[in-house]
Amino acid sequence: KDTPVRLVSRAYRSPSSRLAYARFATLRGGALDVGNALCLPRPRRPGEDAPWAVAPIFGVDLVAFGRDTALVVADLSPTCEGSRGRAAQLEAMARWRDTSEVGTLPPAGPLPAWAACCLSPHALSARVGAAELTKIRVALARLGDTFVRLVQDGGLEPEPHRGAGPVSAGDAPGARMIDQYLCAHRMDETSLGLLSHVFGKDWATAYRDQVLFPTLKELA
Repeated sequence: KDTPVRLVSRAYRSPSSRLAYARFATLRGGALDVGNALCLPRPRRPGEDAPWAVAPIFGVDLVAFGRDTALVVADLSPTCEGSRGRAAQLEAMARWRDTSEVGTLPPAGPLPAWAACCLSPHALSARVGAAELTKIRVALARLGDTFVRLVQDGGLEPEPHRGAGPVSAGDAPGARMIDQYLCAHRMDETSLGLLSHVFGKDWATAYRDQVLFPTLKELA
């Protein structure tokens, strides 16, 4: 209470690249430091015969309590619904866990139900101390490299549209899973409660919906 708080957000979007939206936010005040990163791949447009596949969603949460303890959640969340594409995306995340040695970090407990429905089964959720900070920095840098490589390479064969009739923007390959991810995060009351306490509910709701987790329609 009565402690100055600074919120900084940087967001980028490009309708022509394979990355639809990239947003980085930090909240600092008192003994609490929060960092969040979100990178959304661009779904292939209706009728677009693209030689690349939709990449997974890059998401990282860092919450530090003073200088001794931090909570880390990191994932490459799947966007493919077909078994072949989904398996390849999950394999990339599993390989990162194996090579980054993050599996030895103390777990932070089970993810909430709203998060479990959209994150991969290999998502990292760990509570770390000062001794593990270097390992976390290296691991998150490798996760970023993995995501960039998937965006650049394609890496997977594009999945065909499986519905009947013409393809709309809402059911273009990757779009449904991305919208599900964004909707689940907008429904999370934890982050909204913190922002509302500091900035007021009206402002916090608009910030959540327009900056933190905008819909694909708003990004089009």
